[in-house]
Amino acid sequence: LILLNFGWQGTQVTRILWATYFSKKPLTATDSKIDALSEAIRLWPLSSFYQDRALNYQTLSTLAEAAKEQQEADEAAVKDYLEAARIHPYEPSLAINRANLLSKMQKDTEAEEAFALGLRLQGGMEPGFRGHLSLANHFMRKGLRLFNPDTPIPALNSLEQAAAEVETAVAQMHWKIEDMLDSRLSIHESLGAAREASDDRVGAMESYRFAMALQDGNRSHYRAGILTGKMAAEAWSSRRPSEALAYFIKARGYIAATRELPPGVTSTNRAEYLAYLDQTIAFLKGANIQPAAETQ
Repeated sequence: LILLNFGWQGTQVTRILWATYFSKKPLTATDSKIDALSEAIRLWPLSSFYQDRALNYQTLSTLAEAAKEQQEADEAAVKDYLEAARIHPYEPSLAINRANLLSKMQKDTEAEEAFALGLRLQGGMEPGFRGHLSLANHFMRKGLRLFNPDTPIPALNSLEQAAAEVETAVAQMHWKIEDMLDSRLSIHESLGAAREASDDRVGAMESYRFAMALQDGNRSHYRAGILTGKMAAEAWSSRRPSEALAYFIKARGYIAATRELPPGVTSTNRAEYLAYLDQTIAFLKGANIQPAAETQ
């Protein structure tokens, strides 16, 4: 009805979009929707038409089997978001949607520039546009992609940024959403692993303990237990038996408290590691070694 009120243009565009959007049995093929929107844009280049076509290109990308077809669909969606933003430059979602696509395409510099624009436009409206959460997820993906045990700093820097952004998102949200909870936990766990790889064990334990306190963060006990077990083994190798025993006891506490295991860890792995810790603790206590009073 709104389109009809705009005279000839509205009438023509309504006719073009009728079969795919307005009829009682609309056509659902993504290609058909894209074709109809392309014709509508030719007649009347509205920002909303470009945005709708971008969303359909994203759908087409998810359906594509060949990497080349997926890339072409993603690139077309990016162009449409740019066109929509040219017409409607103060809409944050256009910049953030484009940034998410560029992140998926691993165009990090362009993605981060688009995120910066989206965050400026959204202001404090994180609940509405989720720019900080999207940027946090981008930095996490980037950090995991860059992770290399031999050169951990690039990944560490990216994951530190991810943690800062997700905490900004949490502070600005008025309610909790499921994907935010999942992202927050994964980011802090991944940051702990990157800190561990860079030999910052104090920082790694801080990340794991932070993750433990989060909803569904029980699995982080296992990561903290493995790290503490490594510290115990190193103390034993360096002939510091009291410190080693204290670490072994603490590691056992973490592993025993684990109910949900991290990806790739089985209940058999957990049982075997608990048995190793129990045997080692019994051996050290049998040698009349007393645990050190304080450990990290």
